[in-house]
Amino acid sequence: MFIISQKIMNIQEASRQTGISKDMIRFYEKKGLIHPKRSENNYRDYSIHDLHLLILIKQYNSLGIPLSTIQSMFLNQNYQDATDQFSKQIDQLRQDAEWAYAKYKNAKDLLLILQSYKSNKNYDTGIRKTMYYLNIQNITEQTITSVSSGIARAVYRIRLESLKQSTYPVDTGLLFAYNHPNDNYEYQEIAQHIFYRTIVEVPSNQTISMKQLKQIIQTMHKRGYQECGDIFIYQALTTGNDYGIDVICVEIIVQKTIWLKSL
Repeated sequence: MFIISQKIMNIQEASRQTGISKDMIRFYEKKGLIHPKRSENNYRDYSIHDLHLLILIKQYNSLGIPLSTIQSMFLNQNYQDATDQFSKQIDQLRQDAEWAYAKYKNAKDLLLILQSYKSNKNYDTGIRKTMYYLNIQNITEQTITSVSSGIARAVYRIRLESLKQSTYPVDTGLLFAYNHPNDNYEYQEIAQHIFYRTIVEVPSNQTISMKQLKQIIQTMHKRGYQECGDIFIYQALTTGNDYGIDVICVEIIVQKTIWLKSL
C-alpha cells in the first residue's frame, strides 16, 4: 500500500511511497518513461505527477504489458500494441481466474467429502453445473496437468444402461466439474443436473461391485431419488497399502421422485 504526500521528494522517499525500488525508478528514467526535475545540487526531485506515472507504469507492467510497449505508448502515442497486449493478457487472466475458481471449488468439495466421512454422514446431494468428461483414450500429458493442478478428477464412469448387466464395463477418464476445458479435445458435455453421492469403503486396489452398486441405488430410491444419467466413481482416501481400505465416492446423476411415507 502506498500513501502519496503533497511535497517534492527525493528518490528514497519516492521509492518508499510507491513500493518501487530505487534501481527500478532509475531504470524507468533511463528508458525515458519519467522525467524528474533536478535540484540545485543536481539531485532528482520527484513530484506528485512523477509518482502517479511510476504507479501507472508499475500497473501496466504487472498486467503483463512489457516496458517496450509502455515506451511506445508513452513516447510515440502508439496505442495499438498496448491494445493487442491487453487483449491477450485479459484472455490469460480470464483463464487463470477460471482455473483458480475450479481449484477452489474442487478443494471445497474434497473438504466436504472428508468432513462427511469423518462424521459418518454417508451421502449428500446437490446441483452440478455443466461438466465435461474426457475418455482415457483422449488423455494426453497436457490433460494430466489438469489433475495435478486440482481441476479434474480421475473417475470410472458407468453408463445408465449398464445397470441392467451383471458387471459393468470399465470406462475410465477425467471429469472436469467446474471449468470449460480445452476445445482441442473431444469432451462429452454433461448438462447441469442433480447429483446423489455416497461414500463407500472397499478393500485397497478394488472397486465397487455391481451388487454393492445396486444396493446403493436401492437405498437412494428410498430417499426419494431416481437415477437418470451416468454414475461416476472416484477415490477420496486410502490407507496407502495393499491390505487396507480405500474410501471411494459413488456419484449418480439423479432426479427427485415423488414418494409418500407410509402412515
